[in-house]
Amino acid sequence: MNRDAILTWAKDRMALADDGLRGTGFRYFHGLRVAALALALAERMGSAVERDILEVGGVLHDLGKSGGQANEDHGPRGAAILRREAGHLFTPAELERVALIVAQHYARPQSKWYDGQERPVWPDEVLLVQDADLLDHCGGAEIRDICRRELQENLAPEQVLALMQAPAEAQDWRPEVRRALNFEVSRLEFDYRTQQADLYRMQFARELEGKLARPLL
Repeated sequence: MNRDAILTWAKDRMALADDGLRGTGFRYFHGLRVAALALALAERMGSAVERDILEVGGVLHDLGKSGGQANEDHGPRGAAILRREAGHLFTPAELERVALIVAQHYARPQSKWYDGQERPVWPDEVLLVQDADLLDHCGGAEIRDICRRELQENLAPEQVLALMQAPAEAQDWRPEVRRALNFEVSRLEFDYRTQQADLYRMQFARELEGKLARPLL
């Protein structure tokens, strides 16, 4: 695998793409974080996955979303782009493994979408990227999303405060996200990130509440 050439191609292909409300290059920088997270999870687990495959798969997993095409078909679309535009940078076997990560990173076996039907079986390199993808949207990302909403929707300070003060139970997406994780080490990381996010939200809310209570003059 020509790792350096692949990562250079990924940067050229994704870093300047207009990802709409999330900002230029969001999918690329999200991919860098997912790759680092997947590698860290693999190390904690003592997994024998091939690091280059895992890293490249993590960086490229949202290739099909880069440029604002965010829908449920983005996995297969990204795998098709990878084969068409960068297949020559891989051996055939490497290409199929990375393409599988890209195509199936959304097909999480533990999620509610497979209740009552046969759950897919993926190699660890796919499962690790699936988990890292979910984890990157937790923790500090929750705070960033509130701040992004403040800018995009022109929220009043009182509305931002209400979002920051929402109790943990109001984060009704959390149980399903935790359930969809494949490994115990991922669930422990999820618990840590959500606990930290709640602490940050409380601190931010206290500071904002203090500013709102101050007289202007």
